[in-house]
Amino acid sequence: MATSPKQQLDRIGQLETQIDRLSGKVEGAFDRPKKHNPREHADKTRATIAKWFVIGQLLTLPFTLVVTLVYNYLMIYGGHERDAVDLEKIVPLVTSIIGSGVGFVLGYYFKSEEHGK
Repeated sequence: MATSPKQQLDRIGQLETQIDRLSGKVEGAFDRPKKHNPREHADKTRATIAKWFVIGQLLTLPFTLVVTLVYNYLMIYGGHERDAVDLEKIVPLVTSIIGSGVGFVLGYYFKSEEHGK
């Protein structure tokens, strides 16, 4: 069965499209993987640690507030003979404990970032 020149050209166009699609997959397969850069890795790690310390500090304050309020409610209305905790004494205590760690981590992060430039 003979095919017309138009059908042959259409078939050639389809084959060219398939070749282009497959060659794109092959070209990406032989690219060299990105080399590990220890400096870049250290910077990303340092930034992640600093971010989580700050987030932890910010989440500690509302947590302290809620725990203190619940404790005081239970002590006052629960019929226990213990005194309620003064929130004005608890918040500075918690922030000084957590804040010193955050200050150390952020100081180390920005010091190392400054030396890297």
